[in-house]
Amino acid sequence: MRKLVLILVTVIYTFSLYGQDGDNAKKKKDYDFTDNSKGTSMMPIIGDVISAIQYLEDSLGVEVVRIEYDIIQEKKTSYRTLHTGYNYGIVAVGDYRVKKIKLEAYAKKGKKWKLLNTNARNSYLALLSVEPSKTAEYAFDIIIEEFSEGHSAAHYAIIYYH
Repeated sequence: MRKLVLILVTVIYTFSLYGQDGDNAKKKKDYDFTDNSKGTSMMPIIGDVISAIQYLEDSLGVEVVRIEYDIIQEKKTSYRTLHTGYNYGIVAVGDYRVKKIKLEAYAKKGKKWKLLNTNARNSYLALLSVEPSKTAEYAFDIIIEEFSEGHSAAHYAIIYYH
């Protein structure tokens, strides 16, 4: 799993970024993934996620089943029903304002959430693997442990695949 995270980080930095539309899936388009002058654009995180998806689908042959984007200051929780028979990978990606991100997975036991797995990185990317013992709703906490200097909020994405 550690090797996969390192590969993903390398891929995000090195892949050329492109978008595809349904009418012309083979036509490459150039997009500007830099932030706007207000620092509020989603384009930087979109660019990072496009590269990650391209690697996951093309190189690992997995199916991306959900992507969620949002703004984050400290912590956000994402919920997803996971099904038995699949081994899920969950990737949390922070934009350029994130220095260190952490991802935690929880399963509901009775009325309480029990920690299943956690992954903290000294980077803007964290990865977990979850193989559910039963089909149920799971919770995933995305936690920003450190922002880049001068920032107290960022955009993030969480990618679920199997």
